[in-house]
Amino acid sequence: MSTNALVAYKNGQDNYDAISVRFDGYVEGVGRMLYFNWSEDAKIAKLCKIEKEIRELGEDFDKTEFYPVTNWTLRYIHKFKGISQNDLENQAGNFSYTYIYSNGTWWMLKNGELKNLDDNFLDERMKMEDESEEEE
Repeated sequence: MSTNALVAYKNGQDNYDAISVRFDGYVEGVGRMLYFNWSEDAKIAKLCKIEKEIRELGEDFDKTEFYPVTNWTLRYIHKFKGISQNDLENQAGNFSYTYIYSNGTWWMLKNGELKNLDDNFLDERMKMEDESEEEE
């Protein structure tokens, strides 16, 4: 059984675009990939506007695997474009994890609770930055 996720980008006051990910939606999978590799507004906005479903999220577009577009997919994915925060929260109940990028920060919505992904990965990021500085 797969662990699915919804990835959303806040593109307005109360407006979101989102895309579904079929596999590895858990925090150490999609959550980690988003946190460490998807941190540019334009890149995330572009990802969430794509009218496909992600099979596997990669480090960038070239490494992300999408499912082929079908009539069902086209009907399904339109539920996630230009939706309100309330609609996003309602859709989140259909996914194991929901990740939201808003104002430069990744958030995870799970079981109605919103958590900053920094809680999971900030120490690791700080350690990586310290090691990078030492190498210079």
